[in-house]
Amino acid sequence: MPREPDIALPSRDQLVAIIRIQTEIARHGLDLAQVMSVVVERALDLVKADGAVIELAEDDEMVYRAASGIAAGQLGLRLKLAASLSGLCVLSAEIQRCADTETDDRVDRQACRRMHIRSMVSVPLLHEGSTVGVLKVMSKTIDAFDLVDEAVLGLLAEVLGADMFFATKYAADDLYYRATHDEMT
Repeated sequence: MPREPDIALPSRDQLVAIIRIQTEIARHGLDLAQVMSVVVERALDLVKADGAVIELAEDDEMVYRAASGIAAGQLGLRLKLAASLSGLCVLSAEIQRCADTETDDRVDRQACRRMHIRSMVSVPLLHEGSTVGVLKVMSKTIDAFDLVDEAVLGLLAEVLGADMFFATKYAADDLYYRATHDEMT
């Protein structure tokens, strides 16, 4: 009988933590800013990261829209889409892992040095069939993340992507309703 390939499986504790994060996200409803804040805060413990960000693609840049840990002071930071690991993640729609920012040409080395980042993982955030941004975790340690971390972050990104879909869909529907109805109707 052929041997099953090794599959990176999250631990029971990580799965329970993801369920708790989903519950916390549900409590925030359609408040996307709060949801993103919850995700970056909880991602730190989930994969033992020093920092976490959600970057959204805007024109030819990646913009930090939620940040925690060592990236907390970087909200609004803009990186060139074509010159960053996050940009590559958006363009490829695939998870990108960097074991050492000092030897990986795919990263924005100056930004990494400013925050003392030595390794990171970027996971695509999908919204309506398009990659709109990334969930990125970072560490001050070389080669801090593995395939299990990628799997855990992939699950978390799916939860966030679904929430982004519903937040934008229902926020747009509510805006349309308010724009087309007055108090009299």
